Amino acid sequence: MRKWGLFLLLIGMAFRVVAQEAACPADVLLAMARASSACYGTERNEACIGGGDVTFQSGEGTVLTDQTGQRVAINDIATITMMNSESPAVAQLQVQASVTDNEGTAMTWLAIGDVTLTNDVSPLPTLTVTLTGSGKLRATPTIDGDLIMELAVNRALVANGRTENGDWLRVNVPNSNDLAWISSAIVTAPASVTTLKVVTLTEPYLRPFQVAYMRGQTTSLCDGQLPSGLLIQSPHPEHHVSFTLNDVPLQIAATLFVSADEDVLTLNVLEGELIAGQDTDRVYVPAGARIGMSEGIASAPEPFGAFEYAGLPLNMLPRRFAITDNISQDDIVTATNRWQQQVESAQAAPPTPTPDATCRYIVRTDSQLYAGPADFYEVVNPILAGSRVYPVQQIADASDNIWYRLRQSSWIRASRVDTLGDCGSIPIVSDNLAPATNTVSLERCEPTNGPLRAGQIITFEFTPPAFDNYGEALAAPRIDPGVVVLNDQVYLRVRASDPIPLGTVEDDERYLRIFRATWTAEPGSYRVRGERLSYIPICYLTIPVG
Repeated sequence: MRKWGLFLLLIGMAFRVVAQEAACPADVLLAMARASSACYGTERNEACIGGGDVTFQSGEGTVLTDQTGQRVAINDIATITMMNSESPAVAQLQVQASVTDNEGTAMTWLAIGDVTLTNDVSPLPTLTVTLTGSGKLRATPTIDGDLIMELAVNRALVANGRTENGDWLRVNVPNSNDLAWISSAIVTAPASVTTLKVVTLTEPYLRPFQVAYMRGQTTSLCDGQLPSGLLIQSPHPEHHVSFTLNDVPLQIAATLFVSADEDVLTLNVLEGELIAGQDTDRVYVPAGARIGMSEGIASAPEPFGAFEYAGLPLNMLPRRFAITDNISQDDIVTATNRWQQQVESAQAAPPTPTPDATCRYIVRTDSQLYAGPADFYEVVNPILAGSRVYPVQQIADASDNIWYRLRQSSWIRASRVDTLGDCGSIPIVSDNLAPATNTVSLERCEPTNGPLRAGQIITFEFTPPAFDNYGEALAAPRIDPGVVVLNDQVYLRVRASDPIPLGTVEDDERYLRIFRATWTAEPGSYRVRGERLSYIPICYLTIPVG
């Protein structure tokens, strides 16, 4: 029943969009609605045949599919051939291009009519590998290559290439489009690394259709209202996506309609902005303007006036927008000057700031926090470059490397930390004698008697919101005595303090009660949860070994 409801909704959308200014026959409208339904939910890096005469072919010329509703990984596709016949030809692609893996989005390409698309990115095998221990990502495939990031055990990475001997794997740096190298000796993989392609240091990593070619004919349906061409929409209206079309590098935060007369393209910016070309030859194209592209060269932008393609199926795109039209050449010049000023401002050297004398310890590069002052201790968690840390002690390991103990009790190598401003000396410890007791407020997650140590008697305390009067405060432990839970396994008995008057205002009758539980600290990492009724403070703490 839901599928029929969705189908009828899509039919209504298609009728509404195309019928606004185009008297398309009912069979054309129905074909577009069916295409939208057939390709609904197409995933990133997939292509789908919406309907009509469409064929997906591999690099060897093998027909992968020509069936409506069929979906194919675009990494397998070399050519998409489309031709209007009794019904419009429709294909949908979700192209990742420069969008990072962690964003989970893609560009939408909606090809209509007499169009041919060629994927100029050769298929590249990948493997998901998993670290068997702490690992280091390096800029080059050598043991002394510049360190890019340290990763904890069991971290998964996507490998997309290898050195000739297979000793090093090229991987995607997590949450970015950067590349790095990791030793194959410290990872496991579901298949042999020899299935990966041998790559060089300068060889780029391109995703399918990130470099593509388009050819077509200037045909149309519905008296010119439904032309052949390619609708392209970026996933976010303010974040640019980069790819190359017909040898011209493009950056779009926009919705485009691209029409083709053989290999001469016209790019109409319906909303957002387009930057075509590279370096000093870049052309800025605002919404409401178009450019031509031929033999790798982009023309100057010009307005396209009242947009003549009102019948385009814009509701088949994920983002809704209003077409921008009727701008003038002066509007294009003004928008271009504004863009050039933004580029120059971004490239200009920032003014020299007044030195900040505040003491700050800043992590220099992506690093790891350890449970103790040496590399062989357990990795607690990663910490990003630019993070601020608060050392409370320092100690030298057996190799005379200096380590900082942070106030949450984990350790970081001092060489990973920059000292800024006027800072006093950090206490040096040669032994690890610790106070017998310590207290941790679950609201602040910080110990009050120095770093947490194994063997200490630790008091966890949390303070729920104030009670309205003494009677409510007195009865609170009977209603819910509260609990402190370690790692969802160990439940600690809680006791409540006597009612404490707030006393901040003369007629304030509210009272507080502090709920406390004690525990003898053992080495490890802990999720500590205090709980009373709906009040649940949570802390993450590490008790180092030794």
